[in-house]
Amino acid sequence: MIAGLNQTLADLSRDENSYSYDYSRAVFQAGAVIEGSYDFGWAVFSPNAQLSHAHGTGETVAYDIDGEEQNNKLKFEAVDLTRLQLQPTLAFSLVPSFIPGEALNITASPRFACERIQSARISTQCGGGAELSFAQSFAANQGFLKLKASYENLGDNDRSLLQFNAALRF
Repeated sequence: MIAGLNQTLADLSRDENSYSYDYSRAVFQAGAVIEGSYDFGWAVFSPNAQLSHAHGTGETVAYDIDGEEQNNKLKFEAVDLTRLQLQPTLAFSLVPSFIPGEALNITASPRFACERIQSARISTQCGGGAELSFAQSFAANQGFLKLKASYENLGDNDRSLLQFNAALRF
């Protein structure tokens, strides 16, 4: 469970107009994960189900335009985001790898997800995607290299990710 409160003070100037505002935002997020695992000997199959919900609110406490304070408070609509994701993962090792005595680990995961976003209107989008990663651990757990790529299409939203991680322990 994650909760947060954010306070932002800002001054903006553009051409002849200047704006300043004091903005507050609150976010609450909760989730659950159910995961299993079955070892085939040559690969490990791990089904995974995730459910998360986030709620956010915000309002402009005070603002002024060109130095004149406005008497109105701007209230932003509360936003709720609920997500259900099913992601079975198949992980296996390839031998030989780039480093002698170690194996290259590969994971492949198709993904099905549905998101419901509620603010002034309700939007529900479902779709699918996939994730593929390659990981190489160094001898004696001294570090690792990992490359991950993923793509997801939910309704008319496309999301893609390319991530590279490296760690070296001394």
